[in-house]
Amino acid sequence: MNEFTAWRRPAVYALATNPPTTARLAADLPISLHDDDGDLPPALAPFLLAGPGDVTNLAAGQVTGRRPHAGCVDAEATLMAHVELAAADLPWRYSPQPHSPGLLAVRPWMILVVGTTAEVARLADGRVRLNSQGLTRGRTLFDWHPLGDAHRWAHVHTVAGRGPFSRVICPRQLDTGTDYMAALVSGWQATVSPDGTSTLSDSWGAGAGTVTLRCFDSWGFRTTTEQGDFASIAQRLDPLTDGEQALLVERQFGRSRVQVGPVPGAVLAAGGALSVVPGPGDPPVVDSLPPDVAATIEALASDLDASGRWVLTVPRYDVPWHEGPVDGQDWQWPPPGDDVVPDGWRRQLRADPRHRGAAGLGAWAAIAWQDRIMAAAAQQAAQVATAAQRIRHLTLGLRASRSLWSRRVPADPVARLATLAPLLGRMPVDVGGNALNAVAGRTPALAPALFSSAARRMLRRRGPLARAAAPGAASVAALLAAANSCPPPQTLPPEVTRILDAMADPEKAEGLAGELRQRADHILTELYGNADEAGLLAQSLIEDPGTSTELLAAVRGRAPASSCSPLPDLPAFAGAVAAGVDPTVPRPAAATRVLATISGLREPVLAEPDVSPELDIPLWKFLSDHAPDWLLPGAGDVPADRVLAVQTNPAFVDTLLIGANVQTLGELRWRNLPITTRWTPLRRFWQRVDVGAGESATDIRPVVALDTDLPLWPDASPLGDLSHLSDPSHGANLVVVLHTELFRRYPATLVYLVPNPGGRDVWGQVPPVDPNPDPAKQPLPRAYPSFSGTLSPDLVFFGFGVPPSAGFDHWLVLEEPPPGYRFAYTDGDASPEGASFAANTFDPPVRVFLGNLL
Repeated sequence: MNEFTAWRRPAVYALATNPPTTARLAADLPISLHDDDGDLPPALAPFLLAGPGDVTNLAAGQVTGRRPHAGCVDAEATLMAHVELAAADLPWRYSPQPHSPGLLAVRPWMILVVGTTAEVARLADGRVRLNSQGLTRGRTLFDWHPLGDAHRWAHVHTVAGRGPFSRVICPRQLDTGTDYMAALVSGWQATVSPDGTSTLSDSWGAGAGTVTLRCFDSWGFRTTTEQGDFASIAQRLDPLTDGEQALLVERQFGRSRVQVGPVPGAVLAAGGALSVVPGPGDPPVVDSLPPDVAATIEALASDLDASGRWVLTVPRYDVPWHEGPVDGQDWQWPPPGDDVVPDGWRRQLRADPRHRGAAGLGAWAAIAWQDRIMAAAAQQAAQVATAAQRIRHLTLGLRASRSLWSRRVPADPVARLATLAPLLGRMPVDVGGNALNAVAGRTPALAPALFSSAARRMLRRRGPLARAAAPGAASVAALLAAANSCPPPQTLPPEVTRILDAMADPEKAEGLAGELRQRADHILTELYGNADEAGLLAQSLIEDPGTSTELLAAVRGRAPASSCSPLPDLPAFAGAVAAGVDPTVPRPAAATRVLATISGLREPVLAEPDVSPELDIPLWKFLSDHAPDWLLPGAGDVPADRVLAVQTNPAFVDTLLIGANVQTLGELRWRNLPITTRWTPLRRFWQRVDVGAGESATDIRPVVALDTDLPLWPDASPLGDLSHLSDPSHGANLVVVLHTELFRRYPATLVYLVPNPGGRDVWGQVPPVDPNPDPAKQPLPRAYPSFSGTLSPDLVFFGFGVPPSAGFDHWLVLEEPPPGYRFAYTDGDASPEGASFAANTFDPPVRVFLGNLL
């Protein structure tokens, strides 16, 4: 919600009620003095307020916005230039206008002047020269900026979620295709008389003249050469009239005709990538294929018997996805099982000249764009080469480790544990930590050092320790088995037993405490080896008898810690450790870790990976540039300022992409890229986007699955079948074509569809589309375009992920991109102050609803 206020000044101006006699406004501050002897009569303390002549510059950050933007080359001539200021009271802060109760408007001290480069010139010293000599629309520069109306050109703007700020508007009407300079200047000038007094006067008057003023901000811009704005252009958009519709039908808009050369007189109806949506009683876009044409064309694609010699014939576009011979068999042509389903997509590619022509267009695109396609494939092949090198290193390591494991690792589990003991510190366990922490310390003899590589070197079979020990005593396996047991219970010496017995008896404990105090000096000296330090501690025991008693009580209550829990099954633990690093299993742990860093592998994962690139190259643009009549036949016949609905042709898209993939596969192999057999690298025709996920999307599925090597296109399915589409929820999509300059001038225009509450029959009030805080009054869902394109600068299309029938019962909505706050020039506006002037000229973004698309 926008709220405009006419003016705002600091509260101190309420004290300035008299007209100024100098360049500064005078004010009186009433002062009253109170003391014990009584109150003194009130007095006025006069002071001066700073005026326009005292301002030399604006603080940094005060100018927060300029419209049009500095350097703009396509500003709309229907809007007024303005400048936004951070301080809400800045335009009136230094105005010399006195205060009076109920003041409706205050003339701002700063004025935004906009003129041509001949009228407004920035000087080298930072000042600006205003030249009001020439006439524009019958007015001079000063006539466009009469200072008597300046109170209407400034206001305070308050917006929810943002503090108030101020704005100064220039009331001048702009012309198209003109360079302008905007300058923020003072509306008053201070002059000094010979007697030293200063006075204020208007910076300019009406009519002609030239004046040089201090400039607080300036910028340049240029207006567009084209007439109108978003609202006026969008207002011209309409559906086709009946006459225009009949003319397009007569000119076969959205339909193509294919003449079959080998069959004289055969002309077949076909569709391009976009085709019309047939209405009731309209002929189909694509005719059925006559049998004689099918037989003639299929014979041309058959293999020729030339005494065993290979003969080049017309392309067989389905061959790259044939299963081919089984491993171990010799290649033969035609391959076994080359028979095709009579009505399937393979036979259509062989027998239907329209599909063969579309496939040829795809092959043409792959030839023309081969460098672009190869560059994209090579970039992905480089990533595959990195993965291949990693797999080669992995397989080499596995082969070497399996050989060492079978030759050097003993079969006995405990002996294996002794061999693998140094790696326990790096082997994680399920409960957290590592295997060494899980086993070390379970018995007093299971020390971490026993599992170290240093212990293995000390206990090696031919080392000095092994030669001096009894046979088998230096075996690490034997030591581990022996260490995994608890030692016998410890027998206390008689002296310790006497002390413990004495502490159990309170009377004897008191005597023991006294003995401790007597011998404290001797005991502590032996303990610390420092007589001075021991003497201080002994003195504290003697001076405080309770200390020795508390010390003995603490010893009596602390049982000696004893923990011994050997592994219940040492061979099982050893077997688990060995299983964790065993390289002879089908998928060793090391292989799992390495392969987890590589995505897109298929079985066998340790084989040399081949390239299966996903080439993000939409082919519709090639068709638009080189064969536009196959993208939308008759597109040039669409009248200006018209909107109409067509549909996609999935069969055409399938066929063109098949032809492009056939040529691309051959080119990749020719350039020695190890492409995956039967892969489909080009699967984007439209520049389609998954609106929900916010990422690019493909048009078709791969012909054959990469992971299972099974066909995803059933042989019996026709071209354009739902099973071929990446999104099989619906086949053809609704596409809206607009012939307008709107998107050339406003490329960020928001486009979407919303359902019509009245269905296809009742077109009344437009539905709500803005969010509503009431959950029960939520707007209808929006359908955003999934792809779009430009056929010519003024002919654009938007494709939606809805069926073509949505054109009967959906609104097409065009929203002007948010331009910031703007104000339209309104000739003859007589607003009395700045708030009403801003409200009357405020120009919100435009939203246009277009219905009855079909």
